[in-house]
Amino acid sequence: MTAQPEGDDRTPSPITLTIRLRCRHLPGIRFEERSGVRLGVQRGQEVVDDVAAEADQEEVVFDLPVPVALSPRTGTTDFKGPFVHGKLGARFLYLCWGERQGEGWEGFRRAKVPLGNLSPVLLDQAARAGAVIETTLDMTDRRGVLVPRRRDRLEPPAMIPRIHWIISSLRGARPGCPYFPHESGYAPLDLLLRKA
Repeated sequence: MTAQPEGDDRTPSPITLTIRLRCRHLPGIRFEERSGVRLGVQRGQEVVDDVAAEADQEEVVFDLPVPVALSPRTGTTDFKGPFVHGKLGARFLYLCWGERQGEGWEGFRRAKVPLGNLSPVLLDQAARAGAVIETTLDMTDRRGVLVPRRRDRLEPPAMIPRIHWIISSLRGARPGCPYFPHESGYAPLDLLLRKA
């Protein structure tokens, strides 16, 4: 994306897109020494929308509103909102494992879903079509180990590897069609943001 023209002090209004996380291959509510395992997403400092991690569920789906704007500092695409964490250029979403103790949350692991490989071209297509951007995430590996794996309990949250984003409903395209990055780097989302 390109920076704003010189002399233009207006801050473009963000466009809110829906990011959908399809989580499958859950470990079950009994995992290690725990008996009530749940999976949720982190909004600000709290975990919300958590559900029991029943292994026989086909998938758990989280739809998150994520405002997208141009960074006034760099002129590049940036992600905002309470579900977004991390520094500019390294934004991510948190998936959280834990148990509910009354109204409290006792977390034992988190995974980062990186947003950095969401191309401006894909974002532009979704914004223009009012479409959802989604990815499908395997929450356990073939041996039933939580993804991403950790060597020990003190290791910080790790990024989920190999994220593949698609547009789930795009006018004129097959639902669920894969998105392939545009080699030219053309990023018309900045024009769309400026008009918002």
